[in-house]
Amino acid sequence: MSSIDANASMRSVADAGVKVITFHPQYRADFARLNYAWITKLFAVEPPDQRILDNPEQEIIAHGGEVFFAIKNGNVVGTVALKEETGTTYELTKMAVDESQRGSGYGKLLLDAAIAYARSKGAKFIVLSSHTSLTPALTMYRHAGFVDRQSCAESCYSRCNIFMQLAL
Repeated sequence: MSSIDANASMRSVADAGVKVITFHPQYRADFARLNYAWITKLFAVEPPDQRILDNPEQEIIAHGGEVFFAIKNGNVVGTVALKEETGTTYELTKMAVDESQRGSGYGKLLLDAAIAYARSKGAKFIVLSSHTSLTPALTMYRHAGFVDRQSCAESCYSRCNIFMQLAL
């Protein structure tokens, strides 16, 4: 487990007692809890969701990816995974912020950590699949430099109707 200082512009969030760390088994349940919460509220849980959320070590970490957690006062307030697709492309997936903490900048802090990690691994692209109803997330992605791309044949979620890419 390591701490990530992803971006100097996020110092105000980090200074407020929030830090981003990489995967540790003690937070596995938080990864699942936060993601199951938003998925079940807005969509339906699909088999790929269950595989990833119930087994992040096997589905993400073992294949060269990473899971990040935003920790505030000892509690997980957000999470995101970065799944290695190829040696030069990572997929941003399973981003979730506790509903009571949304709008606090934790999603951006997690996104910045994931981008920094991908860059440190020599990635050329980060891709993601989402839904057009998730306006705050899409706005955050666009501000970070993600652009829309053509439909993604590799998306395994029926809920996804928008596909984005960030060139690093």
